Amino acid sequence: MQEFKSPYPSDPNLETQVLRNTSNLRNAFMNILFLHSKGRAQEVALIYKKLFLKTPKDTLLKAQYVFSHFVGTASFMESLATKQQKVVYYLLSDPVRIECNALREEVLKDLPKSPEVKIMTAMFFKYNAKWSKSLELASQALFLDSNWGYSYYLRGQSLTGSNIDIKDKNTRLKNAKSAISDFKMAEKLNPELKFQNLYYEYVHTYSELADYKTALTYMDKIIAVVKEKNSPPEKMQMLTTWRKSIASKIKS
Repeated sequence: MQEFKSPYPSDPNLETQVLRNTSNLRNAFMNILFLHSKGRAQEVALIYKKLFLKTPKDTLLKAQYVFSHFVGTASFMESLATKQQKVVYYLLSDPVRIECNALREEVLKDLPKSPEVKIMTAMFFKYNAKWSKSLELASQALFLDSNWGYSYYLRGQSLTGSNIDIKDKNTRLKNAKSAISDFKMAEKLNPELKFQNLYYEYVHTYSELADYKTALTYMDKIIAVVKEKNSPPEKMQMLTTWRKSIASKIKS
């Protein structure tokens, strides 16, 4: 396969930040997510591609490359700049995608007792709506380390996601209640989660439980954060419409 030529200018600071975290899988996991939140996931994926090509037998680096590949592609295409789109198309091309799918299975076998690998893989399956697999891996991660918030977070997300395919009301309510418990534990152990999508999970799950007043309190927290960040007006309009929909369900 022809080596990919990055459309990004060289950024030694970014490469240094990536390299600084490669020896510790949890630090690498957190760093990849942090750089994703800064809009640099595609650049990071290319850096990891280059690193992996140099040392393909490094199991920790293999896990990080596969995860960075997933994070680099898990974006809405319409929101990406042209050069980012170019990278996403490359990452999603058959040779690279097939390679990473195979490496994902290898990593699970190489590092069977790594909660980070379990969660990295669970996130991939959750994104692809394979809820049972995501739930299985998140539960395994919790068994390996019950003090890491991301394991609770992924298990809660997997439970609420699985409700999409469940008809039985009692089962749906049980899953939603369990998810709320997981989200609260996740927030306690990793408070930074509230700055990602945790509050959205609360809104969805409390709405599932018909606790619209509590859902509304978390919606207001989301709106406050969005206002503070001066997000695009379209996002605020969407959130305002969503808030009105929840408020209309509260019985007077």
